[in-house]
Amino acid sequence: MNYFLDSSAVVKRYVHEDGSVWMHNRIFTGKNHLLVSQIMPTEVMSAIYHQYRSGIYHERDADAIRLWLNRHVWREYHQVTLSPEIVA
Repeated sequence: MNYFLDSSAVVKRYVHEDGSVWMHNRIFTGKNHLLVSQIMPTEVMSAIYHQYRSGIYHERDADAIRLWLNRHVWREYHQVTLSPEIVA
């Protein structure tokens, strides 16, 4: 199955919040084709580092999430290049 995921969906893979279990059981199974925008990694890490600055995460936790995210970007996510037509 093909899924286009925005950053709010992807972040559920790295932090536990409402919907994380559902996403892990149905979307992040390794059987699906996961499409994301090229800006998604920046948006996800912006949210993670905001939570770090708020005291929710330790720096090493945020850095570990960044490493996992980078690994998944290269191995599992298929990035869609943003064009003016897509943005519009």
